[in-house]
Amino acid sequence: MNTKIGNSADLGTPALARLPAELVQLVTVQLFVDDAKSFYQALKVSREHYQVALYALSRISVKDYIKSNLGDPGIILKSMSHNLVYLSGSGALEFFKPGIRTPKSDWDFYAPDDVKLVSSFMYDMEKVGVKWRSPLDQVQKYMEEDGGYVRFAHTAFLEVLDSGALLQVVCRQGFKLMRWDGLHETWTPVLTKGTNMIKDEVMPYHYLTIDTGKKLVTVQRSELWQEYEQIELIKYIVRGELQRNNTKVEVQLMIEQRQHPLDTPAVFNYHSSAVQCFIGAHVACHFYGQSTSRNLTHVWKYWIANKKNRRAIKKYADRGFKKHDIPPRPPGLWSVCRFAHGDQSTMVGKYNFTNREDWIAKAMYLHARVTAWLESPEKTQLVETPYKKPRDRDMRNYHTNTILSGHTAGLIMHPCALQWVKERKEVDVSLEHVDNR
Repeated sequence: MNTKIGNSADLGTPALARLPAELVQLVTVQLFVDDAKSFYQALKVSREHYQVALYALSRISVKDYIKSNLGDPGIILKSMSHNLVYLSGSGALEFFKPGIRTPKSDWDFYAPDDVKLVSSFMYDMEKVGVKWRSPLDQVQKYMEEDGGYVRFAHTAFLEVLDSGALLQVVCRQGFKLMRWDGLHETWTPVLTKGTNMIKDEVMPYHYLTIDTGKKLVTVQRSELWQEYEQIELIKYIVRGELQRNNTKVEVQLMIEQRQHPLDTPAVFNYHSSAVQCFIGAHVACHFYGQSTSRNLTHVWKYWIANKKNRRAIKKYADRGFKKHDIPPRPPGLWSVCRFAHGDQSTMVGKYNFTNREDWIAKAMYLHARVTAWLESPEKTQLVETPYKKPRDRDMRNYHTNTILSGHTAGLIMHPCALQWVKERKEVDVSLEHVDNR
């Protein structure tokens, strides 16, 4: 097919309108979001360029991006809006700068530390085909693959141990289950079910480390996060998979602590600027969009001591990113304050592909625009915005509106959510909970 755009016989028609549609589409999908936005703005005013403009419009559409990669955008974006969830990592970066992801890249969603909102989002994602794993399912998956870490809440761990399910799964795969005996400082085998061997009234979590080479599953008690130990605000990771286009991809739901329900705190604890972006239900933002568009990334020194982070930095270097030093600090200053509405950021906002009221889209967009953070050569850190007062004045009618979050009335808690996430008696996720960092 070689459909022409415009009338090629008309010598007055601009060159772009005479290009094959397939070529225009191929070029457009490779553009950085800012370039696609500029392309669209330039083309939409011309009737001759109307079809070309549609390609550029599709390129900057979060709805189209979600649909082509994850499924029904009506379900997903509505759930993200109700449950205050955002997408980050390479899944968000690919939207801003195509060509970053691989077929095996996972999708990382972030949710507030509220089991009701987590359960609600999990149920919604099951409608588009996501199959969530229990912690025990994740143990078995790691035993069948390359190993890894799984964290159990104390109550969930005792349940699978006392029922014999954990021992059964481990033995079925030919592994040994070992626990750390702190009193004698040695590893001892767990041979029978029961809770008498592993009790703890202080440490709330148990870590299972799966070593496929040694065929061992070892149990330790801790409050620290093994895989994301430097991002202390990440409290749990709920894991699952989505089968789409004959390919299975990992889906992870990161449960994080937030000072404000609309914050994106984990994004400011990443290893480098290239990935400091997110896609929300009504706004998408790359906090370092301009440097990222030029294949430049700032590597924050605080995070490179972590082995996982070093692997990630190399991964992005292999995909074309070059390390770039941030501008020198003014004399006497350890850091400078940056803002999402500044020149360095890229933003697509106030879209509403859901049945939500427009004030909600506006509230989330406004909050993203006034996001502020401190930047130093070491790291970035989310801070309270100096624009808090004017923002709160504009949002004063939103603060007590409970429609902002949750469609959880009468919701039965998701069984996997209850195993991964500790249930809390009361969590305030309304906009009444404003910045108090």
